[in-house]
Amino acid sequence: MDWRALEAMTDRIILDANLETIRFVPRDNDGRPDPSRQAEDISAVLYGSDPDEMVTLGGGFFASITAAQWALAYNRLDYPHLTFKKNDGFRAVDRPGQPWFTFKRSNAQSASIAVIQLSIG
Repeated sequence: MDWRALEAMTDRIILDANLETIRFVPRDNDGRPDPSRQAEDISAVLYGSDPDEMVTLGGGFFASITAAQWALAYNRLDYPHLTFKKNDGFRAVDRPGQPWFTFKRSNAQSASIAVIQLSIG
């Protein structure tokens, strides 16, 4: 087995243990729903940090995020069609009362896991 296949298998095991349903709502530049792109529920890990903390989902997988930021990690192999743009919205479906989050930037360094930074609002 080559290292990329091993990495993808390990990433899937780690993500699967922490997944939740996240609603993705594409928005236009004014923050309104973008009718040209489809809203979708995805399986991902939504993680909020403490100041200067690292996002860690098991041995070896981490991504640095700044204070008071949130991150969303998902398996890009499950959603190769997704692209995120500024102002796109995300919300945890199974956590009542959680706020909407807005796409800030992508930090996808892993071959199979994509990590995006979010802000509240």
